[in-house]
Amino acid sequence: MTLVTALVAACACACVALVKRAFDGRRGDARSTRDARGTEVMKEEDFSTSKGAAAADDDPVKKRLSFSGMSASSLASGGEEEESSRVTATRADRIEEETTTTTTANGVSTNGTKSLSAPSTPTRDASREKRERQTPTSPSKRPAMKLEVLGGASQGATFVASLGVDEFTVGRGRVNKFVVESVEVSTVHAKFRWDGAAWTMRDLGSLNGTRVNGSTISGGNRAPGPWQKITHGDVIKLGERDSSPRVSVSFFRDVSVIGTTALTLPTVVRVEGAKPTKSEDRVLVECPLRGNPSVGVFCVFDGHGGSEAAERARHLFPEVIARRLGGKVPDHEGVRELLESSFIESDETMAVEYEGCTASVVLVWRDALSGGLMFQAANVGDSSVAYGRAPALNGDHGARYITPEHKVRHAEERNRLNRAGAELPPEATRLYGLALSRALGDKFLKDQNVGLIAHPFVSEVVRVDSKSQDFVLTIASDGLWDVFTPEEVYDVMREAPDGCLHAASQSLILNARRRRSVDDISFIAVRLWLEKDLQ
Repeated sequence: MTLVTALVAACACACVALVKRAFDGRRGDARSTRDARGTEVMKEEDFSTSKGAAAADDDPVKKRLSFSGMSASSLASGGEEEESSRVTATRADRIEEETTTTTTANGVSTNGTKSLSAPSTPTRDASREKRERQTPTSPSKRPAMKLEVLGGASQGATFVASLGVDEFTVGRGRVNKFVVESVEVSTVHAKFRWDGAAWTMRDLGSLNGTRVNGSTISGGNRAPGPWQKITHGDVIKLGERDSSPRVSVSFFRDVSVIGTTALTLPTVVRVEGAKPTKSEDRVLVECPLRGNPSVGVFCVFDGHGGSEAAERARHLFPEVIARRLGGKVPDHEGVRELLESSFIESDETMAVEYEGCTASVVLVWRDALSGGLMFQAANVGDSSVAYGRAPALNGDHGARYITPEHKVRHAEERNRLNRAGAELPPEATRLYGLALSRALGDKFLKDQNVGLIAHPFVSEVVRVDSKSQDFVLTIASDGLWDVFTPEEVYDVMREAPDGCLHAASQSLILNARRRRSVDDISFIAVRLWLEKDLQ
């Protein structure tokens, strides 16, 4: 009986196993059929991953950084890759030249031949992909190119080539669209060109040569070099020395619909450190602003305790402002709340404990009704914005500050600090060693609840006289304003040959040192002329 019972039990187990195996097979077939139809199916092992991603989205720091595709670790290392740049770069990397063979940075020529290691695809898809690659990129898919100087006297200078700018030159001379101040740079050093499928560049026979990612692209005996395809993330070195200017290349989605409509303003940038180590100042020029061809942003960040806070602010501000604008153009009422919230968000996202920086930010836009220019400024700290005529009309440049200083020594700010719990005596000029009463960063000091804040002053909207071509916007750190008044700055601009802002900036830096300015000096001068007025 026991033997019979055991045999019956064994047969029952075997039957159950067979039924289970058959059921699993049918379920797998059904699942693979659904997958073949393209229906999205979440596997069990994928659920934990997606749940973990959802949990990560709840982290406020990661959520604030998610718009740019940056992680907290990449931000700490100074990375600045926005989501739109990565998407555009991926597309740009797939673009191949239509007929011209292009030399790459490692010296290998490419002519559109596919790699043998590439996965095979159906013939129809391959033919369609080939046709797309041989067709010049449409304006809506063409990436805008941003060049930014990473070091030297022009550190922070930026040029954005939007729709309508198909070629331009870079060099030390004023004839170039993009001027880079350095003795290593030739008068007309290199040329950039959109060839219908990709951005390319060539050395124009410069004295000290050009390098892309460390590879020389110059011709011999000062002859022009071959055309070189450039991609997102490339670093171009203008010269042969370690101190030669380096220029970063980045692409982003160009939302311009009509060529030459993007906002372009003549701008001069000068940065000079006061110490043997690197300057703690950082500048930002993005005109037009990413995703918004009618808006430009100009900023100076003066760091204290190091350059980390200023560097992070330089990366964050254009991303935050562009995202909050959402492609919209401000009107005559301005964007006070947007600027205030951008300062607060950037300060919280930076999360810098023991370093900080000032911030002077100017937003310039083209008025949709009049076609003229408007601007609005905001600041924390003692880097300031001024406005006036250069050259002056009938000797009256009307120079004035647009933004105030935020320092402990000012009674209004000191009283605010005391109301917050600082307990400063009337003669106090510093808050725990810091002369500023408002700043970005300095999280440790802000946590002590002594009144240090990142809430900015925001100016009224300034409408620029569209009939005049001499209005200049000046944004500078206290290295300049400690020894110059706005009137004196615009006097220097008035005396410059032909009103040249490059010559004026050199004179201002030289005279600031003669007046014993011992701080870093960062200087941005923006001539408020539209590109069509210049032509």
